[in-house]
Amino acid sequence: MFKKTIILVTFWVLVLHIYAQSQTINNKFIKLSNRKDENPWNDGQTIQVTELQIDSLRLRLVGHEPLNGDCRGISISGFQAILCNGGGVYSVDISDPTHPQKRDVIGIDTWTNAADVHAIGNYAYVSECWWYEGKGRLRVIDISNPMNLKELGRSDRLGDYARDIYVSGDWAYLALDDAGLYILSISDPAKPGTIIGKYDCPDAIWGVYVKDNYAYVAGDDNLWIYDITNAPIATLIGQCNEIQHGWGVYVSDNYAYVADQEYGLRIINVSDPANPYLVSTFDTPGEARHVQVVNNFAYIADGFYGLRIIDVSNPNTPTEIGYYLAPAGYFLDLQVAGDYIYVSASGSNGLYVFQYDESINKIIYNSKAIIPSEFSLLQNYPNPFNTGTRINFELSISSRVKITVFNLMGQEVRTLIDQDNSTGYFEVVWDGKDNSGRRLSSGVYLYRMEARDFVQTKRMVFQ
Repeated sequence: MFKKTIILVTFWVLVLHIYAQSQTINNKFIKLSNRKDENPWNDGQTIQVTELQIDSLRLRLVGHEPLNGDCRGISISGFQAILCNGGGVYSVDISDPTHPQKRDVIGIDTWTNAADVHAIGNYAYVSECWWYEGKGRLRVIDISNPMNLKELGRSDRLGDYARDIYVSGDWAYLALDDAGLYILSISDPAKPGTIIGKYDCPDAIWGVYVKDNYAYVAGDDNLWIYDITNAPIATLIGQCNEIQHGWGVYVSDNYAYVADQEYGLRIINVSDPANPYLVSTFDTPGEARHVQVVNNFAYIADGFYGLRIIDVSNPNTPTEIGYYLAPAGYFLDLQVAGDYIYVSASGSNGLYVFQYDESINKIIYNSKAIIPSEFSLLQNYPNPFNTGTRINFELSISSRVKITVFNLMGQEVRTLIDQDNSTGYFEVVWDGKDNSGRRLSSGVYLYRMEARDFVQTKRMVFQ
């Protein structure tokens, strides 16, 4: 009996150890040999990338705040996470992401479920489903006081179940299932909902994302692209029929990333919006519900299979670099902000917060196939930015390089790199934090490169 007890205890200790190990991601990329990439800093020439260094990636669960119901949507505004579900719209204080705390909730009508939310400044724009009649609705919530959320206005009931919502300028873009894409005026938050445009899609739609002059709409069988240069007038100009059940869509650079439910991640080249085409797929083990891409990583809320992280630095060959299985519930939506990943979940599990133990704040490309002709510091991209920005520089000869970030008072706030470097093309990423790891306030910052006798300074805008 004693031996059996020892064996059972040993067995469960091993099981718990294996589980704990599986929940920690610690991947280090040191070298990629014989790979060719398009070098964005060399006029489109193809060069041989001989080394790619990325800081160690370690992911762990650091915070959790249970909330009632299935939290289908999440949006970050300042130090608030706004989540929505069948119980209402919640404000969660994330000023300390390791201890998120619910501050207030504003309820919704009977037979209604909040499907998605987009928070900007003092307002949260919520898409709602009225299940009893199969209709949708837009509601605007004042979130300026996290302790006292207030409804400002709501639209009339709209054509079908409301799914994703995206707000840009004076317009709210709603994916309304079989009713298509609706564009509503929100110029007066207290009186939202004037239907400015209504565009039928051949199939049901769920996801919508707006970037520059285009609206990207994902649904059954297709990704549709609308030209909204003259918004609110939208003109369908392109579509890709390589989608099965597109639930969420995100656009970064020249690619649209579609969370295609049980079909995983679809990556579509949209450099020519009139002729989009499928580049690659990655079959996640669960149901991909939403995706966001930051610094060449695609973060996917993958249902019961939790959070998946895909390296999409080469969109032709997406590679999973880690995952965190859902501790409980079904992961529905997410948003990345700084070093934290905020995930909404089903079954009253509410909000989960993940963090990198070691922030990915340096990515260095080093090419020895083409030697730069001079020292150079390039303009950061994107600019303005809010989660991270890339700073590229070139070295014609080996040199010690220092790149420093200053505020407008000339005070140093962050040293990004101070080391000896060989000849080549390089890149560092700044995450908007100071040398102590504190997130800085928005505003204009300067970054300066010093290498031998070369000194150059440029401006960037942190939002």
